Amino acid sequence: MNLFLNTFISLDAPTPWGVYFQDSASPQMEGLVELHDSIMFYLVLILFTVG
Repeated sequence: MNLFLNTFISLDAPTPWGVYFQDSASPQMEGLVELHDSIMFYLVLILFTVG
């Protein structure tokens, strides 16, 4: 039981060198993460094309 409880608690814990957002808890945050992903995709695409 203790092992299950520790595993359950550590599933949502931050990881070292994590480079992404935390799990979202609202539709607004989901939209913000999706907007960020879209902006980064097009930014990299433009930078790659220009470079």
